[in-house]
Amino acid sequence: MNTNPLLSTWESYQTSQACFQAVTGINENKIERSKSDIEDLFVLLLWIKFEQFIRYYLQEKSKNKLYDTSAPINLTSFIFASFEKDEKFWNPIELLELLERTLSISEDLIDEAQQISVFAYNILKKQESKITVNYAYETLTKIVKLMI
Repeated sequence: MNTNPLLSTWESYQTSQACFQAVTGINENKIERSKSDIEDLFVLLLWIKFEQFIRYYLQEKSKNKLYDTSAPINLTSFIFASFEKDEKFWNPIELLELLERTLSISEDLIDEAQQISVFAYNILKKQESKITVNYAYETLTKIVKLMI
C-alpha cells in the first residue's frame, strides 16, 4: 500500500491528451466534445480509485486495531466483520471526515476532495459542474501521500 493508486490513471489521461492533440484536424467539434467527456470520465475514475483506496486503507487500519485488543479472537473477528460489512455503505463524505479526524488532514484539503466527490457523482447524474483532471489528481494525491 505504498504506491499511489492514482498514478496509472493520470498517465492514461496524459496519453489520451497527447492523442487528442495529434488528431485535432479531424472533425473538430466531435473531438472537442469527446475531449470534454473524457476529462470528466477521468475525474470520475480518479475518484473511484481514490475511494477504493480509502476503504482498503480503513479496513486494514481497523483490522490491525481490532486484533490488537485483549478481547477473545472470536469477538474481535465478529466486530471486524461487522465493521467491514457496514463500512461498504458509508458515503464518501463520511470517509473523508474520518480521514480528517484520524490523520489530521487539513479541513481545506478535505473540502477540496469533497468537491471532487460531488463532481464525480454529478457526472453519473449528468449534472453540469467542472473539476479538471489535473485538480482532481493533485488534490487526491496529496491525501494519498499523507496515507502512505
